[in-house]
Amino acid sequence: MFYNLVKQLVRVTLNDPKVTVEFVNGTLFVHTITEAQARAVFHELSNRFRIQISAIGDTGEYAYDFI
Repeated sequence: MFYNLVKQLVRVTLNDPKVTVEFVNGTLFVHTITEAQARAVFHELSNRFRIQISAIGDTGEYAYDFI
């Protein structure tokens, strides 16, 4: 249920059906998005959870770790 809630928050925030949102071992991965979109997701999630964001190289993929 938690994963579905977070995925829905990301989808509503980005409003882009092409974006992939998935959890792997408790880390949320979102791709392919811009830095501005990654910041919007970070701000939305940080209003509800303690998170840390990491860019995955220069691929347009971002990892969000819940701490």
